[in-house]
Order: sequence, then C-alpha cells, then structure tokens
Amino acid sequence: MEACDALSVAGGSTFHISGFGTDEWPFDVAYDMSTFMEQLPPLLAGVRERREVAVDLYSQGVERTLTFRPFGNLTVIRCESRTAWIPDPECESLEHGELVAMLSKLAHDFARGLKAINSELSEADPFARWLKGGA
Repeated sequence: MEACDALSVAGGSTFHISGFGTDEWPFDVAYDMSTFMEQLPPLLAGVRERREVAVDLYSQGVERTLTFRPFGNLTVIRCESRTAWIPDPECESLEHGELVAMLSKLAHDFARGLKAINSELSEADPFARWLKGGA
C-alpha cells in the first residue's frame, strides 16, 4: 500500500487492467493497485506451480474475484463480480508462459518504478528481488 501511494504521489504511474468485456477497469494506482500487488507473490507462485489460485480485488467499485485455474498449457481465468457489473465472457484464457511473463514483467516494472522515484522501498523485499528479475 505504501509503495502504491508513493508511485501515485510521484505521478506519471498508471496501472491498466481489462478483460471480461471491459476495456478499462476502474483502477487507480494509490489504492486499487495495492489490492492486486499485495496478492501478486502468491498469484505468481500459484500460476508457476500450475495450481488454482484466486485474487480478491476487494476495493470499492471494483469488487471482483479472479480465479486462475491451470488447464493443459493454458490458464483459465474466471471473473466473479460482487457488483452490478457482469463479466462477459465470464472466463478467459492465456497461454501459461505468456501469463507468467506478464506477471513477472508487472513485478519488475513496479519495482523499477519505485527505483525511478528514488523510493527507499525499492531496496526492501520483495521489490529489490523483483528489480533483479526474481519475481
């Protein structure tokens, strides 16, 4: 949460998330992104190990759960909404390696953003490890 706040205050940072029939979800860097980033390490580990893992995007206005399930060489992602918004389609899939690469790049770019704003947080774990490519 502290890292997302630092990036938001510095300005210039964006976080785009889309899918399930919506091109741009209502996500801000200061708070909404923190709900995702705090769950990124277990998400990445679960996806790498090809086991089911869920991410709860609980911030007000977003309120949805993404469940990642391995299926052969794919990962099927199911979106469950807790608001009036209805995902269409309810499930999407990505090739396993593509998803791992996307999540790893997010971790690296996040840590790189902290380093770019000279945040001391960039030297803390897991950000220092992410910066070195160890997401």
